[in-house]
Amino acid sequence: MNKKDFLAIAATLEEYYCKQPITKSGSSIKLWYELLGDIDYGVCRNAAMQLMATSKFFPTAAEIRQVATESFTMNVMDVDEAWG
Repeated sequence: MNKKDFLAIAATLEEYYCKQPITKSGSSIKLWYELLGDIDYGVCRNAAMQLMATSKFFPTAAEIRQVATESFTMNVMDVDEAWG
């Protein structure tokens, strides 16, 4: 994702969680972007939205990354399991 997309996600999280500071400084933005910038925008946005729907507290970058990667590690059933 590019930095503009990342800032949109950060702004959404800050608004939802009452202005928790991802964008409080350039170094904070840089750190968060280094931690999450390699994730596809749609995947990261969906992970953030899922966490906003289920978590009372502002998520960490690790939590966002975990939810984002869980969408790619689904258990696929073999044919016998699926038809059983």
